[in-house]
Amino acid sequence: MRILGWWLVGGLAICSGYGLGDLHPQVGRELGVTAFLVAAGLGVAVAAKASGALGLDPRWWVVGVLLALAGRGALAAADDQPGAWSSPRGPAAGLTALTIEGASHPGPRCRARARAAGSTVWLDAPPEACPLAEGQRVRVVAARLHRHTTPELPGDRSPATFARSHGAVALATIDRVWPAGGEPSLYWSWVARQRQRAWESTRGDRAASFVVAAALGVRSALAPTDRDALRRSGLGHLVAVSGLHVGLAAWALLAFSLRVGARFGGAHGMGVIASWLPLLAYVLLTGASPPAVRAGLMAAAVGLSGIVGRPHHGPVALVATCVCMLVVRPAWAFDPGFQLSAVAMATLVRAPIGESIVRQTWRVSWAVLPLSLWHFGHAGVWGMVSNLVAIPMFTLWVLPLGLLGWLATTWLGAAALEPASWGAQLIIDTAGMIGAWPTPPGWSVAGLALVSAIAAVVWGRRDAQGRLRPRWGWVPPIPVAIAVVVVLAWPSPSGAPVMSWWAAGSPRAPAVVTVVRGASSPVACIHQASLAPSRWRTLLDAVEVPTAGFAPEASPSSARPPHALAVQRALVAQRRWVEQPRGCPAPPTPSTITRAMEQCRREAGTRHTMVGETPQGLVCFVGGRWSSPRPLLDSTAHEVS
Repeated sequence: MRILGWWLVGGLAICSGYGLGDLHPQVGRELGVTAFLVAAGLGVAVAAKASGALGLDPRWWVVGVLLALAGRGALAAADDQPGAWSSPRGPAAGLTALTIEGASHPGPRCRARARAAGSTVWLDAPPEACPLAEGQRVRVVAARLHRHTTPELPGDRSPATFARSHGAVALATIDRVWPAGGEPSLYWSWVARQRQRAWESTRGDRAASFVVAAALGVRSALAPTDRDALRRSGLGHLVAVSGLHVGLAAWALLAFSLRVGARFGGAHGMGVIASWLPLLAYVLLTGASPPAVRAGLMAAAVGLSGIVGRPHHGPVALVATCVCMLVVRPAWAFDPGFQLSAVAMATLVRAPIGESIVRQTWRVSWAVLPLSLWHFGHAGVWGMVSNLVAIPMFTLWVLPLGLLGWLATTWLGAAALEPASWGAQLIIDTAGMIGAWPTPPGWSVAGLALVSAIAAVVWGRRDAQGRLRPRWGWVPPIPVAIAVVVVLAWPSPSGAPVMSWWAAGSPRAPAVVTVVRGASSPVACIHQASLAPSRWRTLLDAVEVPTAGFAPEASPSSARPPHALAVQRALVAQRRWVEQPRGCPAPPTPSTITRAMEQCRREAGTRHTMVGETPQGLVCFVGGRWSSPRPLLDSTAHEVS
């Protein structure tokens, strides 16, 4: 228990240092350097004590290690600041060269890590730029390389946080790139080609797209509607390569290596070590997400403990793995995927021996609920039902046949993915059906958690070890129940202006909304639904409008395009839908909206923007906050259609 406590304190030291450095970069840098100097001094003093030259308690080395970890976090946060990358935009002219790191991720936009001006940036380029691999160089027009550090639309995830989780300091978009030579790495070229082939060969095939998204981590292969349905049904983790995928791959590789090693008279240790190389290749092929890295390291730790003949302790192995990951990349501490993976695994490693998969799924669902509510705003209460159907099919059929089928596509083509696609279609249909079920309101989830906690405290009896009696085993843990109540009761940040209409997205095809404000809560009248269904929840929360519906003058349900119907289904599932809201005002003319959005986009420097009208005039969402645009338009003189 003491070892587990020291590892936990070490992880807390890294997170504290990173949080301080993120809030105050200059202070964090100074404290980080100071912490490293003090830690080095303590190390010298402890070494002198060991030689008998100085009277110092040897346990001071623990303080030195904790200071070094805190300093590592503070310095990493200071280096991760977007200002650390001197963007070539501005006074620079002409072309500038970027060097690719790793392998690119294909999709509607080609994304890859690129090094420029001494720092790394997460590059968002046109799709034809892929595939790109480590060592290649590209040229871009310096003045058109836009750096993004704040959200484009209210409620969006911070692009700086997104870039940090991928090992970059900023997200940068460009509309065109030119190859500039360079010798690509053989391995990363192979990874980039595999990802590109997976994305191109499965487009238009929903089941095959799910197979490559789940097996290879190419999430862009899935249509946005399918990704949204998987998320609403609690199955989004199946296409985000996680510990489940890597754990199954590690088990299969280990079994194969041991069998082959035994056939040729090899030792047990050599079989374990031989399974690590393909496991590492698989983790890198799928994008090396934090959950996948965590699962790969834990699988290697379990194999190593078997080689040396010492039993491993699940909680210690988990915490030690997480701390080692944070030493390499402290920004992972604030990544939702890392947090969800660590909490889910902590629940599993503490599960009683022989516990059923139903009970484990139930326990994990409650454990990750507070984080899911905090980061994504939804409870995923139907995940228990959908996982009972999808997990066995995914584990026993889709993933193994998908990996084998992908290896065989070189000889058999896309037909090799057909067997895995049969199971994938069942999972997609299940997600579509369960994802359409209305989500219970937040107060009902908080009430259930609170009643469960009270019942466990008042009526639950505990044994000599302090555990609840078996009949109370289905009650969620008391800390989890309290965390759910706190997250749901936590006041949401306000500050959004009161707008009579707003438009968001691209100026060429914006989402246009007018707002009806009466005695009850405001209602958003949707005139044009151009945004993705997944963005409406966060956007409506950010502007403090709880419900929405299509304006009566909009097209009837029989004539609505597919993307509008997808928005309607998403709002119905979120219990936000209002059928034919009354009193919807007419929106401004398209020319007025276009001029206002173009002006706001020039000020924001982003591809998408949001503009609205308040009693004081037009407002733009620029730099993560609302502000009045520069006097260019007369907002009071717009025409109404």
